[in-house]
Amino acid sequence: MSSQPSPPALLEVKDLHARFATGSGIARAVDGVSFSVAPGERFGLVGESGCGKSVSFRAVLGL
Repeated sequence: MSSQPSPPALLEVKDLHARFATGSGIARAVDGVSFSVAPGERFGLVGESGCGKSVSFRAVLGL
């Protein structure tokens, strides 16, 4: 039985952080998120309202 190496990830995010300056100081919106998406794989991110889902993906896209 031969083991083939897995293909490289299409997207790999390691230790993502997103912070915003507010009048009260720095708000940590995303703190240390990591994930990867392999070819042919589907990825979904779920969570409560305001938990950082949209901020995470906007940060990955550089927006």
